[in-house]
Amino acid sequence: MIILYALIGLVVGGIVNLLADVLPQRHKKVTAPVCPACDQPRAASQSLAVLAFLIGKRKCPSCGRPIAWRNPVVELALAALFALLYNFYSDQLVKLVLASFFTSVLLLVTVTDFEHRLIPNRAILPAIALAALAAPLWFWHEYWYVAFIGGAIGYGFFWLAVVVGDKFLGRGAMGWGDVRLAAFVGLITGFPGIITALVVTIIAGGVISLFLLLTRLVNLRSGIPYGPFICLGGFITMLYGQQIMNRFFFGS
Repeated sequence: MIILYALIGLVVGGIVNLLADVLPQRHKKVTAPVCPACDQPRAASQSLAVLAFLIGKRKCPSCGRPIAWRNPVVELALAALFALLYNFYSDQLVKLVLASFFTSVLLLVTVTDFEHRLIPNRAILPAIALAALAAPLWFWHEYWYVAFIGGAIGYGFFWLAVVVGDKFLGRGAMGWGDVRLAAFVGLITGFPGIITALVVTIIAGGVISLFLLLTRLVNLRSGIPYGPFICLGGFITMLYGQQIMNRFFFGS
């Protein structure tokens, strides 16, 4: 079953790739996959990038532009993540479906923020709404209102970060998309999980940014998107938050 669920993740990865191409363009509608260079439909065999690569049909039949490497990487990454989620929630179907949706949103946002420095409202606002509506199912074994406490803390923390950043570092140091993303992460991690998610986010952002600076892959003037770090903190906390809190916060 885990292989089957990984294959489902591969297919969902194809959908994530499609949305990552379309949603940053605010007025573009979601249609069948098209080539980003010539806007012509891709062949049916190119619907999944992994399949296109395997059969040697990587190039667009209309303009010859090859499918970007990001596409098979996203598909394979989501296949692996779905397999990991299956290990966690194989005996809880509702939580497995919700965790898979949340993970897909986090990966989608990671791609769009990394490529376009944008967290599309068309992605994050419906995700926030669904996470809020699903809170009683996601936190069924706890007090489900912890989701809303987590969402409020995530939103408030990054709202403050945007205000302070604009004042002392200049406008655009951090975007309002990050604020909405933090609210979503708070909804899926709850309280006190959002505290763990914020700590992981800050540590990951600091360590990775320092590495990029030391290796001169970026400089102090380079814009490093923060959304991927928030997504990483949210995903790690969603799966391992309780273990992290027990080990580092409660000493057990």
